[in-house]
Amino acid sequence: MMLNFINNNLVTYRDHALSGRRFLLGAITFILICSVGAAANVAVASYLYDIGAIWWIAGLCGAIIGSVWNYSISRYVTWGVR
Repeated sequence: MMLNFINNNLVTYRDHALSGRRFLLGAITFILICSVGAAANVAVASYLYDIGAIWWIAGLCGAIIGSVWNYSISRYVTWGVR
């Protein structure tokens, strides 16, 4: 997660790049947000698989949910992009 945060800070959000104390606070919020996204990914994929979805479709749906959550929430909370 930390490498992803650094990459996002340097490339994706370079116009909102965090430094100093804000970098550390941003890393903490990013990791917390992505942890929720990871849990949502597993929960959605497990649920879909348990109700009979094909394994790769369940996994894909979980990954999509996790990715959308991570991007949308970290964009707003971590980098303050409105």
